[in-house]
Amino acid sequence: MKNRIKKIFIFTSFVISSIIISYSCNLPTEIEPGSQGIIIPGVSVDGVRLGDLKVAVIAKLGEPADSGWADGSNRGWRYYLYTDSTESNFYKREIFAIYFLEDGAYFDTVDVISAGPSYKGRTEKGIGIGSSINKVHQVYGIPDTSMSYPLANSIHDIYCVYKKWFGITYKDSLITRMSIGNYKPYPAIHYCK
Repeated sequence: MKNRIKKIFIFTSFVISSIIISYSCNLPTEIEPGSQGIIIPGVSVDGVRLGDLKVAVIAKLGEPADSGWADGSNRGWRYYLYTDSTESNFYKREIFAIYFLEDGAYFDTVDVISAGPSYKGRTEKGIGIGSSINKVHQVYGIPDTSMSYPLANSIHDIYCVYKKWFGITYKDSLITRMSIGNYKPYPAIHYCK
């Protein structure tokens, strides 16, 4: 009787495993650029692509919760901030910020997209806010550049993808922010050319 139960268990396990494997083999392996809830390093976040115009961003995401100005060492941006109004902690409300580069007379072209603490999406390889540094290194390998900020107790890794950067910030070995950029080459960033 025990031998028969064991054989049934092994057979059932084999059948279930076969179904799962055949199902997973039929899943799509590529993610469409611009998919909602997906970060495609070097390309897009939640359907907003590097190089998109402001009107396209508003058409996809609606009006931002806030906007303002940001300065870098060699350029400035107009940013739009999208937030989760249900989050009670002010510092955790940010879903993502989109930084528009001056293109002619207007700050109109998406140059950087930064996903913050309330972002629920993932990369096409399953990495998202809260993933561990070990998981990221297993999936994406060793970063092209890594910077440590001891006062903030954080690490910032940069991967070069399609001559753009994919930045991941960690605190206590967990992702707190993911960013992609720059649409136009940034003179201060020389490692992704």
